[in-house]
Amino acid sequence: MTSSFVVVAGITGAIIGPTVLKFFRITSTIGKGVGMGCSSHIIGVSRLVKEGEKEATIGSVTMIVTGILISIIIRYGTKFIF
Repeated sequence: MTSSFVVVAGITGAIIGPTVLKFFRITSTIGKGVGMGCSSHIIGVSRLVKEGEKEATIGSVTMIVTGILISIIIRYGTKFIF
């Protein structure tokens, strides 16, 4: 079920992401990479290859760092809840 949501988020981000970036007037390389990398996973990052190599690189690094940070936060954050 989780993988289904990841795929849906990726496809939705790849389709709608560039429009959202234009709507909010995000034109910087870092802004595009971070936005698409955090929100739409590898499918969105592969969409960034059309924008440029730097955007795709920043997006993939952001996706990796986000995954690592979420894993750490979940591991230690649940100790406070349970």
